[in-house]
Amino acid sequence: MDITVEYASRNSVVETSVQERVIGAPYILTPNDVPIDRAQWKDFIYNKVRDFGFIIFRDFDINDAHHFQRFLQNDLSIKTWNVFNKMKVAGPIITFVRRITDGILGAGDNRSYLNSELQQLGRIDNSVQGPHVEGGVYNKRARYLFMYCEEAPATWGETGIADLNSVYKSLSPETQVALQDAWQQFEFTSVKRLNWLERAILVAGRIKHYLRPDEHMQMVMDRIPVLCRHPDNGLLCPQIWAYRGDSVYAAASKTFPERKPLDKECMASTWRLEWKLTQHNGNPISNKFALMDELINATFENSRLVRWQPGDITIVDNIRCAHWRMNGYADQPRKIYQLQAEPFLATDCIVELPN
Repeated sequence: MDITVEYASRNSVVETSVQERVIGAPYILTPNDVPIDRAQWKDFIYNKVRDFGFIIFRDFDINDAHHFQRFLQNDLSIKTWNVFNKMKVAGPIITFVRRITDGILGAGDNRSYLNSELQQLGRIDNSVQGPHVEGGVYNKRARYLFMYCEEAPATWGETGIADLNSVYKSLSPETQVALQDAWQQFEFTSVKRLNWLERAILVAGRIKHYLRPDEHMQMVMDRIPVLCRHPDNGLLCPQIWAYRGDSVYAAASKTFPERKPLDKECMASTWRLEWKLTQHNGNPISNKFALMDELINATFENSRLVRWQPGDITIVDNIRCAHWRMNGYADQPRKIYQLQAEPFLATDCIVELPN
């Protein structure tokens, strides 16, 4: 299949206010918008997500996080699956394991699990999180994300979303071509020497790792394509996992000037992380950081914001859309829960290059 280069000139980008970025119709669906027969809801939801990349259910009678999970699993027959807990370990245990792995890496997002799959997302602070697809360091990850708001902050604390095909189209032609044959791999270095329990968790989690000469541990993630062709509609979607804290900070400050001064995201600043970017044949791509920075800027430029209301359910296609946490105030309540569903392999969505 031939690859066509689509490019929207950066000169055509106009200043967009925060209010213009807040998601509204037709992405928000109420009970009046769905079929009367609930048996048709699952197909209806997935068709809408296929059309738009994400949708928001609003004003549905969902009482709390556990009701949200029952609604998905029982009423809609959604097959939930969590990339961070493939073995379905009990909630308190996987929360404990997450705290240990956060200590290995030097920072974490403080998410906790109510059970093996239902997780409460981390607290808000005055930083903007790097845009990412969920589980983007793994080849096998969830196809769909379901996020439920039990308690919304009075101001800010939104979730950012960007259509990655629109992001791709806005990149320079040179970057588009480079990404078509780009493969990435992330490697984490522990911030300390690991004890027996920490090593056992890496083994149990089937995380590839080896001991470095300095006795710190090197953890090697999967080698995966940067660009995926969407299995439903053929759209080209770069699978961003933006760890570059300085670049995220600069792009977020530029895109959301009314939010300044922002703090830098703590995880991106403390992780000891190496990002390898090569062609499929293994040849390194020399300007990889320039490509990543252009991708980060384009993602923020194409951003939309979910301004949460209690009871909202946001459904995201995790191939087509990146998401991230916007900044807010730590003293304002914010309870957002997440379920993931239907695993897929990124390597099944590679872009076939012309001979």
